[in-house]
Amino acid sequence: MKLRDYQQTDVNRIRRAFTKYRRVCYTLPTGGGKTVMFAYIAHHAATKGNRVLILTHRTELLDQTSSALTDTPHGIIKAGRAADARLPVQVASVQTLVNRDLNAPNLIIIDECHHATADTWQSVLARYPEAHVLGVTATPIRMGTGVGLGDVFDTLVIGPSVRQLTDAGYLT
Repeated sequence: MKLRDYQQTDVNRIRRAFTKYRRVCYTLPTGGGKTVMFAYIAHHAATKGNRVLILTHRTELLDQTSSALTDTPHGIIKAGRAADARLPVQVASVQTLVNRDLNAPNLIIIDECHHATADTWQSVLARYPEAHVLGVTATPIRMGTGVGLGDVFDTLVIGPSVRQLTDAGYLT
């Protein structure tokens, strides 16, 4: 898995943030490659012996995440799909996981983490208080209210802007 220069820089910034904080939110515009970045982080965490849980809220995102984990053995936790809890990386539908038990992860990655304030998401996070949490989103505010996510995350790492990505030729 090869990252773009700005993605590698930001992965390093996220890693540094985890040396000080347990819950890190990362924001990057739509199309900037958040899924590739967190798949990279999940892969490397798993190769170090960590258990990783990636939470999504829609089937399309679950499938997109699974596709990005091409070099990483992973299980899928979703209604109607057979789970393999032995694998170090699990991609889960939060709606399914809220009703299932799972071996405690070392790292939880939340895709579209602006939803993380909802009761379902909070219920899952409360089960694993020792886990580090990485939230990724293009919009680091609560939908509908415009309020930030400071009650869920300890710090915010801001990636390049739309203008910076466009000027660099990554977005049009």
